[in-house]
Amino acid sequence: MRLKDIAENLSQNIHNKCSRSNIIIFFLLLCFYLLIIPLYLFDKKAEKELSALKVRLNGFYALSNEYNNLKVHISNIENKKSLSKIDSIIHALDEVFLPLGIKGKIKSVKNLEERETEGRMNEKNAEVMLEQVSLNELVNIFYKIENVPMLLKINKVSIEKSFAFPELLDISMNISLFTEKAPKNTQQSCQSMVN
Repeated sequence: MRLKDIAENLSQNIHNKCSRSNIIIFFLLLCFYLLIIPLYLFDKKAEKELSALKVRLNGFYALSNEYNNLKVHISNIENKKSLSKIDSIIHALDEVFLPLGIKGKIKSVKNLEERETEGRMNEKNAEVMLEQVSLNELVNIFYKIENVPMLLKINKVSIEKSFAFPELLDISMNISLFTEKAPKNTQQSCQSMVN
């Protein structure tokens, strides 16, 4: 009997040890599963946030580049404005046309309206009519207007073939000169001195 009891005890111990080890393995796997799944989900969420932040960062880089380009453009305009002390559109047009040697081709220059723009600028307009201008001279005029150290703007250009010489052009241009407004305090003090 003893042998039979020992065999039964041994078989129960082996059976209990297997079930205990199965239970331990089950709990270890359950804990592992409960730790891994949240970490996996957190990793996926972090990757999505990272990709969204990269997209936003690229947007900020694009905005930064655009801002820097505009800043350079504004700086160039401010430099042009500070280089020139010309307040008359007629003098500004002389600065453009005299170096090109086409002053004799100017048929007429009409002063048009003077307007105050929003901000710190005045806009002075003139209509210029040129006769018998070659295409090369026209390109030189446009280049000079763009690169003269003043704030000049071409509002309108009308180009027709010359009647006398079909290879030459008759041009009518509406050009604006932008100048800084005088400070209001200075204008008021000048008016009070006149009165």
